[in-house]
Amino acid sequence: MRGEHHLADPAWLHTSDNDPRGWIDPCGIREVWMHTGTACNLRCPDCFAGGATCSKM
Repeated sequence: MRGEHHLADPAWLHTSDNDPRGWIDPCGIREVWMHTGTACNLRCPDCFAGGATCSKM
């Protein structure tokens, strides 16, 4: 399998129950949030969950 695109592997296309996996069209994404850990003090200036601007959203 080395060197092949992951979509050539059926395990990437179906779950263990053989249901098709969900996917998102990357051309339709407007923003992406990456949560890299759980250490958060909710004090970033643009924090969605607890920052100063959250009450404006």
